[in-house]
Amino acid sequence: MNKKSLPPLNWLHTFEVSARCLNFTHAAEELCLTQGAVSQQIRLLESHLGVSLFKRLPRGLSLTEEGRSYFPVVKDAISRLAVGTNEIFSQQDKQLIKVCGSLSFFSHWLAPKLASFSVAYPHYGIRYVSNIWVQALDDEEDMEIRWGHGEWPGLISQRLTWDNLVPVCSLN
Repeated sequence: MNKKSLPPLNWLHTFEVSARCLNFTHAAEELCLTQGAVSQQIRLLESHLGVSLFKRLPRGLSLTEEGRSYFPVVKDAISRLAVGTNEIFSQQDKQLIKVCGSLSFFSHWLAPKLASFSVAYPHYGIRYVSNIWVQALDDEEDMEIRWGHGEWPGLISQRLTWDNLVPVCSLN
């Protein structure tokens, strides 16, 4: 199978907007480009992929079978990039609290409480980094969630839960 290289991201973004609008003129307006630039980028993308993505009709566009298959993939990738960019770089109006702890604590205890925390404290954001082993603090985190009796020299600790741990085994 002949592996295709990733096309330039601006071509993919142009394809996503054009496929959503099914109109190069409307896509050009949304992208702040000329209709000719949009058409050229689509032609370059189609040439790169070796297939037609659009059927050019007298009154607009429709997606080819390949275009219909490719559209959700490109849309999802662009959406993920937008969400990731927003989450990482749009924290100027929020104070970011960096928390380190186990993945099980996050998924079973902290994650269910994050929505209500965000409503109660909209000016704070949480970035949770999971770890498996307790490691030396590196001044990256504002706080760390650890299991134990709270006896860590140089750290201030506070009990969060009163969990009872029970060993479980199988007698096979």
